[in-house]
Amino acid sequence: MGDFLRHHVFNNLGLKLISLALAVGLWLAVARDPVAEVAVEVAIEFHNIPQNLEISSENIPRAQIRLRGPERIVRRLQPADV
Repeated sequence: MGDFLRHHVFNNLGLKLISLALAVGLWLAVARDPVAEVAVEVAIEFHNIPQNLEISSENIPRAQIRLRGPERIVRRLQPADV
């Protein structure tokens, strides 16, 4: 058991502690942002339509998309970004 601890736990202990501190710091930086949800209305675009298919619609279809994520990022989004 002592050989296991020495070989797997205490080997490169400094690097393991630094990586643990970096992981905790990154988690705290991401987790502290409040979560926000916004609804964005976007137009539906048709791409790669087969030649024998015809879409006849008087109005351009739109969809409402709900986005959830860190508030500082989600609040800045525009419909063109989606």
